[in-house]
Amino acid sequence: MSATTAGTKILVIDDSATVLRVVDAVLSRAGFGVRCLDSGRDAVEVARALAPALVIVDFAMPDVSGYGVCRALGRDPATDKIPIVLMNTRGDPIGDRFVREMGIVDHITKPFAPEALLAVIEHVLEKGPGARATPRPPPPPPYAVEPVPVAPVVSRVVLQGDMAAIPVAEVLQLLALQRQTGVLGIRRAASEISVFLKLGKVRLVTGTNLAPELLLGNILVTEKLIAAEELELLLANRRGTRKLLGSQVVQLGYVSSEGLHRALERQSTELVYELLRWGYGQFAFEVRDQLPAEVLEFELDLSIDVLLMEGFRRVDEWGLIESVLKTFDVVPAVNPGGVEHLGQPGLAPEEQAVLAAIDGKRSVHEIIREVGVPAFEVARILYRLVSARVVTLPPAPPLSELDGVV
Repeated sequence: MSATTAGTKILVIDDSATVLRVVDAVLSRAGFGVRCLDSGRDAVEVARALAPALVIVDFAMPDVSGYGVCRALGRDPATDKIPIVLMNTRGDPIGDRFVREMGIVDHITKPFAPEALLAVIEHVLEKGPGARATPRPPPPPPYAVEPVPVAPVVSRVVLQGDMAAIPVAEVLQLLALQRQTGVLGIRRAASEISVFLKLGKVRLVTGTNLAPELLLGNILVTEKLIAAEELELLLANRRGTRKLLGSQVVQLGYVSSEGLHRALERQSTELVYELLRWGYGQFAFEVRDQLPAEVLEFELDLSIDVLLMEGFRRVDEWGLIESVLKTFDVVPAVNPGGVEHLGQPGLAPEEQAVLAAIDGKRSVHEIIREVGVPAFEVARILYRLVSARVVTLPPAPPLSELDGVV
């Protein structure tokens, strides 16, 4: 949004508190002044007092429907020129005649990506005041993305194999030694990790189908860069966009570029450490003359030697930890007698935080997110607390159920 939209007032009407929170957060972060109503009953009165540049209204609401709101605004001389954007759920029957008669300037289908909502608003505001009075022809899909021509990337797979025969650490050391540029893809069962390298250094590491604590969204929460509620709302409305989560949270103002860089560095290092624990899987290195733009946008500069040194230390500790904590899906419980015997002052601050998060309901995954401490550190603390009989763990599920579980 341009600086000219700063403070532009928008009235949003929807009976869903979740939708109102999402739209309010997106528009406020873009610089708009937002007023929200959870019913259409007071729409005309509020619109008169607020004089918004735009009204966004839900089509299907109880009590006073979107149709009723549009009709009431259109009948009042003080509000009949205010442009209206209609929100509808996929499948809601909205006829062209209704759009023409009500002077709807644009509409958007829920759920929508924040970028889509901002694009629709920008389109409407560009028309200026009175746009509502001029019916428009049916618009093109509001989220259509014009393809951007890109230069072809020269790439080819030059190394591949089985990690049971060639450990991934040796592959990484070879790529560092040869100062290779490209992407190392590693797959184990349904999980996949991609290591992007430039001149033998790790620039970014991403992954799919991994434990929750390894995902960028959870790292943003544990780093206190975004509230869990904001992340959930953002993820719920990402449908319809291909933009990476990292780029999106910066664009919408949730996280600074510096904060995102810190989170991506933590995620990348944690994913490399995770790779060193994979005893099996397939790998393939694809040499490239250039890395994807999204990697170059947030590229890191991580030494493989440093990563492997710390990673091997963790692998040794994981051997001990996993003898007690076999899966992060278990729900720990506090042993009151053990706590009394140990004494709270005997615990370090992070140990006290982990202990306080154990309520007999949260899994280890949830505890990690609650305390905002890296997964490995939480696992180490739990190992110590279990060994000291301060915390107890339920029996682990059968081995067949643990396949692929951190």
